[in-house]
Amino acid sequence: MAHYTAIITHSKNQPVGIGLTTDPVKGILITSIDTEGPLGESCLKKGMVLRTINNIDLSGLSSKEAVKMLKDAEPKLIISAEKMVPANITFIADKHYRRQNGVIMHGMMKDDINNATPTIFNQAGVPSN
Repeated sequence: MAHYTAIITHSKNQPVGIGLTTDPVKGILITSIDTEGPLGESCLKKGMVLRTINNIDLSGLSSKEAVKMLKDAEPKLIISAEKMVPANITFIADKHYRRQNGVIMHGMMKDDINNATPTIFNQAGVPSN
């Protein structure tokens, strides 16, 4: 999985502009990023899983606890997240590719909200063109 880190300067209780929710399986998910906020132009995106705040592991914490950590942090805020590939990906056959070992690969993903298609097919050895 791909990891992303955003670093901003931050005053205590200043809004960060990030929406969070707790998923019982994945952990703390980013539900929104305010495009006008301090994270608006960062690498963090909706759908990513928050992993650390100022190098503190968020495993087992709730989104409310993470929000409190974000509000209390100052002057530097380091947020890391991970881009997750959804487990319930649906493949639809649309184009065939023959790998060097002769295996034929085909398909595209439906409802690919995290744009995982290129990564998964690249890892499977499917050409990108």
